[in-house]
Amino acid sequence: VARCLNKIFIENNKEML
Repeated sequence: VARCLNKIFIENNKEML
């Protein structure tokens, strides 16, 4: 579960950048 959340967080962060 942690990995899935971490992946989503990274993708969302890239979109913000």
